Amino acid sequence: MPLYSFSCNNCGQEVDLFLSLGELNRGVAQCPYCQSRDLKGPGQDQMAAAGASPSPAGSRPSCVIGQK
Repeated sequence: MPLYSFSCNNCGQEVDLFLSLGELNRGVAQCPYCQSRDLKGPGQDQMAAAGASPSPAGSRPSCVIGQK
């Protein structure tokens, strides 16, 4: 699964999430800090167009959907 970078519009945290393209398009990503789904990421929001490229993890926290 690709790793996508997001910024939470609710708490301001920047996070990296492992998501399938289907999960990315369905908008299931949520902030692991505040649980908000109001994220800005690939394509300016989490409903990015198909083909959005993953970004490197860097030093930000990562999580897999469904894990806490």
